[in-house]
Amino acid sequence: MNIIKIIIHFFAVVGLILILGNLLNWYKDSDRISFFQIINNNHKCPPEHLGAQKFLKSFLYAWPLTEEEKTKVIENIIFTGLFEKGSGRQANLSGSIKIRTQDGYVSKELCSFEELRSWSKESPFWKWLGWWILAVSISLETFIFIIELLKRKNT
Repeated sequence: MNIIKIIIHFFAVVGLILILGNLLNWYKDSDRISFFQIINNNHKCPPEHLGAQKFLKSFLYAWPLTEEEKTKVIENIIFTGLFEKGSGRQANLSGSIKIRTQDGYVSKELCSFEELRSWSKESPFWKWLGWWILAVSISLETFIFIIELLKRKNT
């Protein structure tokens, strides 16, 4: 029983390390972060950027597109919204992310600026893997604890 407990505790520590790594940004996708920074600073990004391609997979191609929309060539991914200029710098307040095609067509909103910020920082696989490992470890440890209590009560 002690070996089982050691294994469970080992996995609990692994889960905690994965969760800690996620909180410390060890698993962030540099392409996503770079894409967000380009949009944040320049208000547009070419679709060839690796982060832009990941964005399009997550937001544009996830929606059902018409045949006409599928054939249009994307010129830029753009930010439209409110921004504030002052004291030598610019701050984006709110807005939406859209695509502009080479023929001038501008799409509907793909996501909000805040959703893009959140998307650029997420690392869902590692976050949930750590959480599940920790949850299973705690559940198994609780189950073993209950079994040991019942054994003691019966003896």
